[in-house]
Amino acid sequence: MTIAFVIAVYNGAATLERTLDSLAAQTRRPDQVIVMDGGSTDGTQQILARRSDVVTLWRSEKDAGIYDAWNKALAHASAEWVAFLGSDDYLWDEHVLQRLEDILATVPADVPFVYGRLMEVDASGAVVGQRGQPWVDCKASFAFAMPLPHPGMLHRRSACFAAGGYDPRYRIAGDYALLRPVLMKHAPLFVDLVVAAAQEGGISTRADKRVLSVREAGRVITAAGERKPWRWYLMLFKNQLRHTLWRALGDAGLERVRRMVGSGARVQHPVAGSSDR
Repeated sequence: MTIAFVIAVYNGAATLERTLDSLAAQTRRPDQVIVMDGGSTDGTQQILARRSDVVTLWRSEKDAGIYDAWNKALAHASAEWVAFLGSDDYLWDEHVLQRLEDILATVPADVPFVYGRLMEVDASGAVVGQRGQPWVDCKASFAFAMPLPHPGMLHRRSACFAAGGYDPRYRIAGDYALLRPVLMKHAPLFVDLVVAAAQEGGISTRADKRVLSVREAGRVITAAGERKPWRWYLMLFKNQLRHTLWRALGDAGLERVRRMVGSGARVQHPVAGSSDR
């Protein structure tokens, strides 16, 4: 079996090297690493030009956003399984791909998506949270949100992209829009394994973007001809409240409020996968 990694980047020189190093260090190397750069001006292109040890193909040109960049990369991906990383994400340790390959060898043909756990880290690399639950625990919420961590998760190319790539009209929920019709029919496989780390601050995790991500998830549901469930409206309310507090108090103040009321104040990620490039 073959595995491809797709990375979209724009002015990500500060963290891109770490992402590429995590791929280069794998005991089971990826078969393809495809990087689409949106026309960076911070040295990203120079990094890509000298990392032929791990990058099999890269392009630098303007695009219409992360999902447009991913679609461009998918046109070059021929591997059976495809995973996506942001330029500030990285694989958790050097054995991740080997462990995943051993698991993939036993996966039934009708399983379209394999995911594990995702560590949330701060700029220093310290762990500040974790995402990823067994499908039995998050299947109900998948009907109205994206509880699955997207970075580093494996998509069976023939199943997930049979109907085309990502819809670039979405800014945040493109991964949810693509996976929802697939996973509502065929269950993904959860593996109890930390696959990747994502640095906090991605587009779907900032307080000022969460309301947009909830609304986009609602668009996905409506486009499927379904009514938005009451839990979607509750999630919208919670995130609107969070946004109001953030505007009044800022990042530091919002974090103080969260700590005062406990971990229960941490609002569920409406779309857990998308990140800044």
